[in-house]
Amino acid sequence: MGNTIAPRIENAEKTGVLQVSGLKLKKVPEQVKHLRNLRSLDLSNNKIENIDPWISVLKNLKVLNVENNKLKYFPAELYLLTKLESLNGNSNFLINFITPGAIVNLNELSCLRTVNLSHNCLTEFPVELCLKSIPINVIDLSNNQISIIPNAIASLQAIEINLNSNKISIISNGIAQCERLKVLRLEHNCLRLENFPTELLTNSQVSLICVDGNSFNMKDFYNLPGYSKVSYSRHYYLFNYSFHAHLLPYRVTSTFSLRYLTFVVYGTFYSNEEKSCLENIQKRRQFFLVKIKHNYYRYHTLSD
Repeated sequence: MGNTIAPRIENAEKTGVLQVSGLKLKKVPEQVKHLRNLRSLDLSNNKIENIDPWISVLKNLKVLNVENNKLKYFPAELYLLTKLESLNGNSNFLINFITPGAIVNLNELSCLRTVNLSHNCLTEFPVELCLKSIPINVIDLSNNQISIIPNAIASLQAIEINLNSNKISIISNGIAQCERLKVLRLEHNCLRLENFPTELLTNSQVSLICVDGNSFNMKDFYNLPGYSKVSYSRHYYLFNYSFHAHLLPYRVTSTFSLRYLTFVVYGTFYSNEEKSCLENIQKRRQFFLVKIKHNYYRYHTLSD
């Protein structure tokens, strides 16, 4: 194994990028601590159970990928990686975000933009990330065991939150206070209509809410306060909003500047009045249809 890692370490000294994926490692190689100029560390697809506290010496680290390992939590020293931009802990055994019992302040992670903690064993929302000083663009917590979205989420600076396939039954009103939140994914949870905070429809910055696969009928959801034509226009169309590929519900390679975005769930299409409006819109805009499973998403892009 040493012979396999040595040339990679040598190369990383020159490039600032170390890729040791799929080597059946059980711990982070000690040689890594000497790579003080390391910018990207890929430890994915190994058998690592713990990340040693010395990870904090990698002051220039921007990308940390530990996908598909055996981690149960990240070390408290994570907050010392002040240049970290992307953290991928997908497909581990995380029961906590940070070492249990550790008192840690992540305010210094002011460069963090993307956090992926999907496919883990989290039972609580990682409130450590709910700080005004961390301007996260996307946080993916899908496929965990989270049951409550706490009030602390009001301070979360994320643009997109993915909580699909959890056990969420309670959403605090604080979520409507998220200043930058545009996309909220809550599909396949345990939400009941009476527990859905209508403030998300009437008094928030959210532009897209995905709630299919919960404990209510979508027709009843459409009757919630705030789901009027005015509110529909505000919350389910994105006006002049530049959406990057990772915010779209399918993988693409380019960036779209969307004028309008609507979505239709399980064959529920437009009313006659809405169809008439759509026909007028189509005269001036390109139209394309993407079918994903049983969901239909319509995108109207500006004509050239």
